[in-house]
Amino acid sequence: MKAFCFDDGVLFDLATARAAAGRVAVEELWARVGTPQAQALTVEHVLEVQKTVADELVGRVSSDPQLTLAGFERLLEEIEVFDQPGLALQVDAVFREHRDRVARPFDDCVLLPELHQRFRLGLVVSGEIEWRVLGEGLFDTVLQPLSVGLDRADPRVILKMAARLGCQPDHLVVVTTPGSALGRAGRKAAAEVLDVDRVRGEGIRGL
Repeated sequence: MKAFCFDDGVLFDLATARAAAGRVAVEELWARVGTPQAQALTVEHVLEVQKTVADELVGRVSSDPQLTLAGFERLLEEIEVFDQPGLALQVDAVFREHRDRVARPFDDCVLLPELHQRFRLGLVVSGEIEWRVLGEGLFDTVLQPLSVGLDRADPRVILKMAARLGCQPDHLVVVTTPGSALGRAGRKAAAEVLDVDRVRGEGIRGL
C-alpha cells in the first residue's frame, strides 16, 4: 500500500510568508539602526542572505532558529553593526514569529482529509509553521529533518518517513516542488517523486 509524504512548500505558501516576514525584519532594522547601510536594505537582500547562509550551514546546525539567526548575524556584519549586542536575536525573533504566523495553506489543501481516508500521510517541515491548521490528526507523522541532524537532500529523510508510515521507500510518494532537496532525496531513496509546480499554478488535485 502506498503512502504520501508532503513537502511543506507544497501545502503552504512559504514564499509569500517569507517575503512578508522579510519586510517586517527590514522595518525593524530601519527603526533600530540609522546608518545609510541599514536604511538601504531591501527585503530581497535580506532573503538572499538568509538563503546563502542556510545553504552554507545545512547539516551543521540542528534547528530552523539557528539558521535564521545566523542569517541575521551575517546581515549585521555586512552593514557593519557591531555596537548592538542582541540585535540579531531580536530581529530574528520578529522574522520567525511573523513568517510562521502568516504562512497559509493553499486552497486545495481541503482535499487532504479525503486522501487521508485512503492513504497514510506524512509531512516534512522546516520551521515552526502551525501545520495543525490543516487538521488535527491529518498527518500520521511529521518530520523536521534538521531536528534529527539531517539535510532535506539526505535520502535518510525518506527512509525515516517510510519507516514511520509503515511502507517501503518504493511505495512512498514524495509530493514536492520541482528541483527541491526533498525531491532529490526521494529519488536517491528509490521513492516515487511527484513534482507540483506551485509557481505555475499547479496543485494537489488528482492525487
